[in-house]
Amino acid sequence: MIQKTLSHLIRNRHLRSRILLPRVPQSSILSSTWLSLASNIVGALSHPGYSSTSKRENHGMTLNSDARAGKIPLNPLQDMKQIAEAKHLCDANGFRLGGVHWTFVISCCSKFDEAPNTRTLNFQRISNDGIDFVCKKKQDSIFDHRRPVSMIYTDGQYKPGHHVIQWRADGVCEKIDLEQVLDHVPEYSVTEIVASCRARRDIHNMSDRMSIEGVKSKVTELVQQTRAEYANSELSFDELNRCIQAWRFIPSDVEKMTGGPGEIMWDRW
Repeated sequence: MIQKTLSHLIRNRHLRSRILLPRVPQSSILSSTWLSLASNIVGALSHPGYSSTSKRENHGMTLNSDARAGKIPLNPLQDMKQIAEAKHLCDANGFRLGGVHWTFVISCCSKFDEAPNTRTLNFQRISNDGIDFVCKKKQDSIFDHRRPVSMIYTDGQYKPGHHVIQWRADGVCEKIDLEQVLDHVPEYSVTEIVASCRARRDIHNMSDRMSIEGVKSKVTELVQQTRAEYANSELSFDELNRCIQAWRFIPSDVEKMTGGPGEIMWDRW
């Protein structure tokens, strides 16, 4: 009965966020764990304030703030931000704090018959609109043309006494203005990207072929020079904007998993 009700509700409410339930036990008596989880989801979906309809003007997934859905987050991105804020990874507005290690993995294919391009990137900000990040600006980026993108973010430790939270999401990326996140981009990200752009330009303009050691020496010199200019506020915004592209990952489907060694099964919602 519960399973039929869930199927009916999910079909009729056109949920954008993915909800996965554990397999129903084969025994005639359903486990209390499955019944509790299913009842929570039925109650949440039945609540008149719960909605996850995508709003085109916001280019993202939004949920009604009046909903009170128990374990189900009002908004997966808001849930992610609140956990990061509690761990002092970001501020109240979702911007990364200085000196923290806060990364996620993103994967995208330029063509459907090619292997995916997978990268580890720094969070710059989490908001209800998406996840902001930066990378080196290219004439044709793998994130262009609203290609399908997948991301995964894991937090915690899988060992006794601890638990792990993992978010998996599918969506697209859109360009945003660099000014929106530049003040929160780590120094090492800025200097490495700018130095890389300078190295490509300088080495390309050299008439004589350089040895591998020569290239390494040149790149090291450029990194040190760029770092010094950044420290003295001598890097122009024009150069930063030519080298760095800010992006926003906008999820359409999000799955959250929690678990640990002391738990029988992973919770998913």
